[in-house]
Amino acid sequence: MAPSRASSVAPSRASSRPCSPSSSSAHDASPRCRLGHTASVPLLNLSALANQTSLPSLNQATAAAQLADFGRASCKQPGKPPAMKKMQPNVTMQDTEKSRSQLEQACLRNDIEMAKICFLRGAPLSEALPTSQEFPLHYAIRKQRFAFVDFLKQYGVDMNLRDALGRTALHIAAANNDEEAICRLVELGAKRKLQDHKGQTALHAAAAAGHTRVVELLLELSADINSPDKAGWTAVSHAEFNNHFDLAYRLIKLGGSDPRGMRNETRRSGRHQKS
Repeated sequence: MAPSRASSVAPSRASSRPCSPSSSSAHDASPRCRLGHTASVPLLNLSALANQTSLPSLNQATAAAQLADFGRASCKQPGKPPAMKKMQPNVTMQDTEKSRSQLEQACLRNDIEMAKICFLRGAPLSEALPTSQEFPLHYAIRKQRFAFVDFLKQYGVDMNLRDALGRTALHIAAANNDEEAICRLVELGAKRKLQDHKGQTALHAAAAAGHTRVVELLLELSADINSPDKAGWTAVSHAEFNNHFDLAYRLIKLGGSDPRGMRNETRRSGRHQKS
C-alpha cells in the first residue's frame, strides 16, 4: 500500500512545481491571463495593422523616440503641451503630394486638426502650398486666422519665413493694415526690420499703402524710420510717391527724411496751397 500512496502523491507534487520558461505552461501564462482577461479575447495583430496601405506606416523606432521626447517635454513643462516634432513616416512621393493637397484644403477651411494629420503624414508646413503657391503662415495672417498661426508656431514654423518675393508675414500684415496681426507676430518672434528682395521693410509697405496707424505702431516697435530700400527710398519716399502726403508729413515730424528729395514736390506744394 505504501508504494501506491507514494505514487499518487508524486504526480500531485510534480504538477505543483513551477514550469521552466521554455515549457508550454509558461506561454499560457501571458500578460493577458495574469491581468485577468479571458483567453477568448484576441490580441491585436500589430504587424498586420502596420502593413495596411490606407495610411503610411510609421517606423517603430521613430515613433518610440517621438513618444519618449513628448514624455520628457511634458515632465519639463507640466500643464503646457510641448511642440511635437515631425515624424518621418515611410511614405511615397505620391503620398506626400496627396498630403500637401489635403493641407491646402485644411488651410482654406481653417481646419487645424486636419492640418496636424497632414503634417504627420509628411506634408511640410514651411513650404508653399501646391495650388496657390502661398505659405500656410502668410495665408493664415492674410485671413486673420490667428489660432492657425499659433498652431504653425507650435509645430516649428519660422515666423520670419519669406515667400518668393522675400516678404515675411509682417510685410503682409502691414500692407493689409492689420494691427492685431502685427502685434501677434511680434509676440511670436517676428523681426521688424527684415527686408524683402527689393530691400523694403514692413514699414515701407505700410507707408506705401498709406496706413498711418500701422506706421506708428511699427515705429513704436522699433522699426527704423529712415531705413532705405535698394532704390534709396525711405518710408517718407514711399508715402510721397503714392500721394499719402499727410502720412509723409507725419513721418517727417517723427524724424523721417527722404535723402533722394521729395518726389512729388509740385503736387505736394499745390495740395497744401489749396488747403
